[in-house]
Amino acid sequence: MPDNLSIGLHVLGSVWMFFLMFITTCDVFLRAVANYPIPGVIEFLKVSLVYICFLLLPEATVKMKHIRSDILVKKMGPGFQHILSIFRFLFGFLLMIAILIGTWDKMIQAWQIWEYEGEGSVRIPMAPVRATIVISSLLVAWFFFRLLRKTISGTLPNDSISQEN
Repeated sequence: MPDNLSIGLHVLGSVWMFFLMFITTCDVFLRAVANYPIPGVIEFLKVSLVYICFLLLPEATVKMKHIRSDILVKKMGPGFQHILSIFRFLFGFLLMIAILIGTWDKMIQAWQIWEYEGEGSVRIPMAPVRATIVISSLLVAWFFFRLLRKTISGTLPNDSISQEN
């Protein structure tokens, strides 16, 4: 179930990115041709950066596709790589739990008062964005916990710990 949810969030994030590219292109075109910007594009872009990051984060975690530099890690022995992986997954788990705890009250408040971002004619509701942060943080924490458990028990293959991407 969590794996399927991460795929769904990934698809939603990809569709949202396409939508943002489309409205940004239309906005630039209309500014250049008709001197008429599309209202709210700046606000959509500002809010969407965090939204897209948290939509794509669970799938990147499941597939272990986070950006990292392995130059030094590859030169170390498998035992040290194993220890570093334990710390990496533990830190990721704790970081996601901290984000979840730090965002929870703000998410509840955003739903209660229906918080908006933006001024004037276009106001973007923040409650769905904050809910996405909470859901994604919970999912990613679970995935990091699974990776940590597999690493400690030795069921995560060593080549996936230091895989070359």
